[in-house]
Amino acid sequence: MKKENLQNVEEICRQIEQQAQQEINDIIEKAKAAAQDILKKARQSADHKVEVIIREAEKEAAAEKEKILSTLNIEKKTIMLKAKQKIIDAVISELRKISQQYRSNKDGYRSFLLSAVSLAAASIGSSNQIIKVSSRDKDLFNKDFLGQIEEKIKTEKGRTVHLEVEEGDFDDIGVVLTSLDKRVIYDIRFETILTQFQDKIRAAIMEKVNIKEG
Repeated sequence: MKKENLQNVEEICRQIEQQAQQEINDIIEKAKAAAQDILKKARQSADHKVEVIIREAEKEAAAEKEKILSTLNIEKKTIMLKAKQKIIDAVISELRKISQQYRSNKDGYRSFLLSAVSLAAASIGSSNQIIKVSSRDKDLFNKDFLGQIEEKIKTEKGRTVHLEVEEGDFDDIGVVLTSLDKRVIYDIRFETILTQFQDKIRAAIMEKVNIKEG
């Protein structure tokens, strides 16, 4: 083969090799670009997922916080209510003790019964009435005391009333007045009055109790 032809062949090979190398470089660059794009999209996707996870976690944390605060608020109110109820119960218990001690003040207790029984008896239409008393008070309602009650009713209300004493099955201070036919009843025992006015008593107590819920 002539030298000239050999040089031509070498040049063609060189050009082919150069072109092939260029194509290889182009493929590598495209592959790198594609890889970079894939990584970029992957990072973006991952970042988005992370953001979603963070937002969901924040929502859950906020909801859990509200739940905890709500529970604490309920518990706080429950504690306040129990504290208030404890004070009310203590006051009512003390009132019961005082009511039982009231008997020891004979003049004061007698005066109370005279006024209370006279007022109740005057409100009952029947002239003949039954007055039920505790066994502890039966001696107090002797003939003299009944006469005082009847006289008080006659003087103040202009009515003549005859009272008959019966022993009741209770230990409370106060009495139960009834008409002879038992159709009209006036219960002026301490526990009955306490029950009737318990809401007002509670309200009055709470005005004096300095416990704030807030």
